[in-house]
Order: sequence, then C-alpha cells, then structure tokens
Amino acid sequence: MAQRRALTLEVESLRKKLRILIEQNSSCPELEQLDRQEFCVDFEERDKIAATTKERCDALRALIEKENVARQLIRDRLIKEFWDPMQGKGCQIVSLASSLAVSNYPERTVSEAESTTLRKLRVMRKTEQLENAYIKTSDCPERLRDDLLLQADQFASGDEDYVVNWWHAGSLAKDGEKEFFDQQFLYEPFELLTNCRRRVQTHMLQSMAAEFRQSFNGLFKTCQNDKKGVMDQIREKVMRIKAILVELQVEETVPEPELHQHEEEEAVLAVKDREIKAEKWISPEERKAAEE
Repeated sequence: MAQRRALTLEVESLRKKLRILIEQNSSCPELEQLDRQEFCVDFEERDKIAATTKERCDALRALIEKENVARQLIRDRLIKEFWDPMQGKGCQIVSLASSLAVSNYPERTVSEAESTTLRKLRVMRKTEQLENAYIKTSDCPERLRDDLLLQADQFASGDEDYVVNWWHAGSLAKDGEKEFFDQQFLYEPFELLTNCRRRVQTHMLQSMAAEFRQSFNGLFKTCQNDKKGVMDQIREKVMRIKAILVELQVEETVPEPELHQHEEEEAVLAVKDREIKAEKWISPEERKAAEE
C-alpha cells in the first residue's frame, strides 16, 4: 500500500509539473511555443482516446446523416402530396406601414377526371334548359307541355324575402356585376326536387366558387405587382439618399423595404441564413478547402 501511495503521489507531482509547463508554454511567444503533442507522455492512451473519439464521431455522423435522409424523404413526400398539386400557392400582401395583410386563395390543380365530369354536367344542364325553353314555345306538342315536374313561376316570383340566394335559371349577371360562366347553369331553389339535381347544383356551385377565387386572385396578383413596383421606386430613392450621405460623410443606416416572407410563394420551402440561430461548424477539411 505504501508503494502504491508513493507512486500515486509521484504521478500527481508529475501531472502538476506538466500542467505548469503547458501554462508557461501557452504564455510564450508564438515562435517559441511547442506543439501540444510534445507534452504527451502516454502515447498508447492518447491513441486509444483518439480512436474511441473517432469511432463515436463516425457513429454520430452516420446517425445524423440517417436522420437527415429521413427528413428529406418526408419533405419530398409532403411537397409531392401537398405542394406540387397546387396551381396557385398561398401568399399574402403585407402593408409597408402596419401589420395588416391580405391573403389570396390557394388553388389546387383540377384533375382531368373532374374537368370531364364538369363538362358532362354542363352539357346535360344546357340540354335540360333547351328542353324547358322548347316546352314553353308554341311549336311544342300539347301533350308535352305538362311534362315539367314543377313550374315555380306559377307560385313564386323570385323576390320572396324568405328565399335566400335565389338564382334564376339561365340568368345572367346584372349590370355592373361580373358574369361567371356556370351561373347560367344553376337551378332555381324550387327546381331542386331530386337528389340528382342537388348533386348537379353542388358541382356547379363549386365550379362557380372556383371562378370567384380565380377572379380575386387576378386582382390580388395585380396589387402584388403594384406593390413590387412601389418598392422598386423606394429602393431607387434609398440609393440616392445613401449616395448623398456618402458625399456628406455622414454615417447613417437607411432601411430598405423588403418583402415579407409570407409574400413569397417559395419562401416556405427555403431556409434563409438569418433563420439559422446555431453557428455553423466548419471541419478542418472544409477550412483547408476554403483556404485553397
């Protein structure tokens, strides 16, 4: 036990002397400093620690790469499922002087099957309207004139207060209103007697709602271009102000207008440098490549 204690004290004494030498070496001029490896006394332990560290680093790197691949796969699937099918991506117009914002209507791409179904319904509805118009003419045989299920004009004028959203069959837009294509195919409220007609009405209303959204998005796009033009004019004036400040030798920061991240459609898929809070770690290999 005494010998072991003596060896422990001797090792501790050597450790203290070694630390003193390392501290003195760090305070020496750069040309007189020795490399840190010159103070190593246990090469086997050093190599063992280095090998263990490298093994842990490789395992951690492999784990991180695996997690990144999994995240990238999920990202690609989300983009394919929810982003690519969109004909119009969602974005906003944000006020320059306040936090007010206006959003557009995100629109998905209409599939060929949906377009085909809608075309068939329009043809069917147009045929039905032509048939109704023919029944009301004098050329129609007498036995076919009573073929209609219900004639709403016999008991309703369309101006009743208790009927909401009365769409006159085949009616067009009023003066000053924009005419939408599918508006002429809508049934009147008292014509929705069967489930088949209700389903057709649902498709027509959905198509008309899509037309409303597209019309609004057109106005939204115009306003968006107007704002970009105004921002370009402001940037030109800011550049003039900066040039004048340089001539006057005045150091002053002049803010420039920038688009809000919600005003750029692709911003949701991109990561900007200012959004990354952690400092990027650069490996020795990357530093060497950058210096070369």
